[in-house]
Amino acid sequence: MKNVFISIGSNEGKRINNVINAIKEIYACPKIKIKNISSLYYTQPLHYEKQNWFINAIIKIDTELDPFALLQYLIDTEKKLGRKPSFKYGPRIIDLDILFYNNQIINSNNLVIPHPQFTNRKFLLKGMLQLDEEFIHPTLAKNTKQLYNEICLNQKVLKIPNCVLKFFGFDNKILESYCCS
Repeated sequence: MKNVFISIGSNEGKRINNVINAIKEIYACPKIKIKNISSLYYTQPLHYEKQNWFINAIIKIDTELDPFALLQYLIDTEKKLGRKPSFKYGPRIIDLDILFYNNQIINSNNLVIPHPQFTNRKFLLKGMLQLDEEFIHPTLAKNTKQLYNEICLNQKVLKIPNCVLKFFGFDNKILESYCCS
């Protein structure tokens, strides 16, 4: 089984809907099987702070796609869901990033794995901790739990309670319905 993790984020429009729609699109790909989905997190923006807070999640998948084909599928999905070009760290309707692809290390012009900002974003650490606390970071040689406990980040990241999701017409069953394991 592959350990492929994808980060999902949105801070424009109906953010929860955008994240759910991204999960639906990924689920619809016959070459991808969703194995697990983290909770949704309400996340303070970094770098450019004068924008809406993000809704974020992480999914664990198994896929027949190689890392570059997966990247292209995610870029196509972002475009399909309405992502427009913006400045670095600017607002976006949807953002899909490959965090890890097994233990592979890739450093090309258009793809860097592991994701270079993994240890700088608290929501990534929290989501990974929820999905796989024993996953070993390929370049840091530490598991998720060790990294989470060692890295002190002053970012505000709030887990969205199920009651809030229900208020917006969602519950865990919607997310879990895309999880095939």
